[in-house]
Amino acid sequence: MHPTATASITGGWRNNSQSDRLQTAGVFELRRRRGQTERRCKNKKAAATTEYLLKDAPTTSYSGKEGNYTCTATPHWSFDREKMVINLPQYSWPNMTDAEKAAVQKALDALRVHEEGHVTIVEEYVAEIAGKKTSISGSGATQAAARDACKKNLAQYEAEIFDAHRKRHTGYDEKTESGTTQSAVGGEDAQLICP
Repeated sequence: MHPTATASITGGWRNNSQSDRLQTAGVFELRRRRGQTERRCKNKKAAATTEYLLKDAPTTSYSGKEGNYTCTATPHWSFDREKMVINLPQYSWPNMTDAEKAAVQKALDALRVHEEGHVTIVEEYVAEIAGKKTSISGSGATQAAARDACKKNLAQYEAEIFDAHRKRHTGYDEKTESGTTQSAVGGEDAQLICP
């Protein structure tokens, strides 16, 4: 069972920026070894999340004359690592042994590695799209019409960027089963096997 990543686009033209707030999720599976009591190690999944913001703050310019205006927007993509949050679950039960605590910590460490993979995807994607010199334009008989056309074209471009960004995360989660098979891309599988 996969937790679903949720995303929503926030922001708007007024403040001249668009952003994609994405929350990704990873899981580790709790598994029992033979003879382990159900009370001490239940067969559940624990989820972690990573929250970050991919943002576009375009600059705009106008050219032309009465009856023939052009608005040009140049996207400027960013990701603020300082505002990124990785939320790991806390998992415990009464009378945990040192071996059980160590097993939980090992699974949480593996889950953190999975979530950091999502951060790497964002950083690499921002570097990729920021390196492309892209201009979006729109034309109209008035500056307002040119602005509206530019706004529409920019929104379409940003939606394509956000969609491609989400697909990279979805592919990573599918390949790693949200961390439970992290070894598919390198690293340890995020699975808690109670000792």
